[in-house]
Amino acid sequence: MTPHAKGLLIATLGVLSISPDTLLIRMADMDYGPTLFWRSLFTSIGLILLIVCTKRSHTLSSVTNLGRSGMLVIVLFSLSNLAFLLAIHLTTVANTLVIISTAPVFAALMGRIFLGEPISKRTWIATSIVMAAIFYIFSQDIQGPTSWGNLGALASAIALSATFVVTRRQKNIDMTPAMAGSALLSLLIAIPFVTSFSISGEALLVFVALGIFLTAAFTLLFIAPRYVPATEVSLLMPLETILGTYLVWLVIGEEPSSRSIIGGIIIISVLTLNSLYGIRENRGS
Repeated sequence: MTPHAKGLLIATLGVLSISPDTLLIRMADMDYGPTLFWRSLFTSIGLILLIVCTKRSHTLSSVTNLGRSGMLVIVLFSLSNLAFLLAIHLTTVANTLVIISTAPVFAALMGRIFLGEPISKRTWIATSIVMAAIFYIFSQDIQGPTSWGNLGALASAIALSATFVVTRRQKNIDMTPAMAGSALLSLLIAIPFVTSFSISGEALLVFVALGIFLTAAFTLLFIAPRYVPATEVSLLMPLETILGTYLVWLVIGEEPSSRSIIGGIIIISVLTLNSLYGIRENRGS
């Protein structure tokens, strides 16, 4: 298996692991603050256990090796997490996941600015179409909570793309400890927004499952950019959009709006085609 194929496989497994996230958040049925707190708590526990088990005597050095880039990843990914949960609480899962799937657009632009990675003509075309589709989805609700939720999803996509680009730039540094740091930072931010730390047994099991899935997903998604460009990792995110939306629709009955479906089909189709052309060009080079 070539490094490129290995990276795509790792990223795909990461996306599959993160797909149940929105369903489990809906099943927990808690306010923003408690959701952020418990989700961050079990994610941080999972990641810390993973680091200790894999690094063992090198655990402390893996943290100190993060440097400024690691600190930047902690902040950026925390922002992405905060904005993501805000979106989930203010708009539909479909809107949230469709908008976040546009991360490749911002990853490509940031990769060009900060890493000097070229942007092909097809990517510029894809970017234009994706931005038009986002505007189409936003135009459905230009006021109210849903609009703020859509903006939260957009902010999450931008911060997520920036995180991928930083990881790509420092591909020799294991950013798994930074993921744990991000979860801990989110946990601290959540505390002032929690009025009660009581939780039902059912909700507790949901958040434990969330911690397991997210630990696997974050680890895989931040290993993948060592082998493939950040844009290609992000281009696999539409898979989460499809699976996540379908799971919530199937289990909870949260049906996406017609604009979400139409805009989502356009965005996913464009990004998928762009990804396929990118993989084809990579193989031919």
